[in-house]
Amino acid sequence: MMTNEDMRRRTRWLAVLFFPLSLWIAPAMAGCGQGQVDESLQKSFPGWRIVSLEDLRLDDQGLWAKAHPEDCPGVASGHFRSKTSQALAVTAFSTSHGGLQQMLLVANANDGKYGFQVLDGPQKVAYLSVVSRVPPGEYSGSTGKKIKVQGDSILYEAIEAGSVLYYFENGKYRSESLAE
Repeated sequence: MMTNEDMRRRTRWLAVLFFPLSLWIAPAMAGCGQGQVDESLQKSFPGWRIVSLEDLRLDDQGLWAKAHPEDCPGVASGHFRSKTSQALAVTAFSTSHGGLQQMLLVANANDGKYGFQVLDGPQKVAYLSVVSRVPPGEYSGSTGKKIKVQGDSILYEAIEAGSVLYYFENGKYRSESLAE
């Protein structure tokens, strides 16, 4: 039988063990409070939520937090359409339509409110993907095609499974599955 002193020692030991983990994961959760974006999303897509760190599978949480310690897995900011206008890439999910569904959106601000353009989905998924901004550059598609992107692009990633690059070219968003 455990004494009160044994319980206190065990509690202190667990605190020492898990406190560093909380310092590692907490910053990645901080960027998910998107206020006005959340509000606009609820008006446009009732029942949908922006993906946050705690929504990901446990192993994906650790991988995301290590690779993107300051970022939210559901929102990426960038100059996706032009170098002068900033937009948000948002991935949202819902569980109220007969299973887990997810979609990828671009959010553009207009008078303090956001309008959304759907890039992918909604579609049923087994687990949630994440979104991040990638810089201009050359990328290799899964078919070997080389894609040269002039501006920021959106990386939509199923962690450890595959990713799709969304980039703006000739007046519209295009996509390409990337080589691993």
